[in-house]
Amino acid sequence: QQQQQQQMPSPAMAAQQQMQQAPGGPPGAQQSTIDPMAPSFVVPPTPAAAYTAPCKVQFTVQALGLHQHDSITISLLSGPPGSSISTPITSNPGSTVFTWQPQPAQLASGPNSQQACFQARDRTGLARNKCITVTATGGANCEAGASPAPPPPPQQQQQQQQQQQQQQ
Repeated sequence: QQQQQQQMPSPAMAAQQQMQQAPGGPPGAQQSTIDPMAPSFVVPPTPAAAYTAPCKVQFTVQALGLHQHDSITISLLSGPPGSSISTPITSNPGSTVFTWQPQPAQLASGPNSQQACFQARDRTGLARNKCITVTATGGANCEAGASPAPPPPPQQQQQQQQQQQQQQ
């Protein structure tokens, strides 16, 4: 029995053993075990691990709090140069929109992959981090510095054509 007690780690050693790289956290980030009551990222709309777009990377990041009357705020911990998030909607769930549009010169040599790391924090101070690999693949349309606008829905196209005919 004494041997078993001697082999048990001290509380400080047990805490050190629990320290690990946070799953989905920024590279090199150390944090203790994540509290199961910390906010959780909602997949979808939040990408699970990676997101790829031709010229402009843009997606919603959403997280849900587990406490009653929770309010979640999402922040951008790190991201590619020039990336940003919209003003976060602090509610439950909390959400924001991530945007990154590399300069055409950054896409000249091919696809550009970077990492964007987010944090969801609730009103009690519990937090969870998530990193997503974002890739802009480039292409001929990126040279103008903007993604081509998507075509309007068919119903809207018909309305536009009818309006043009009426004006003539």
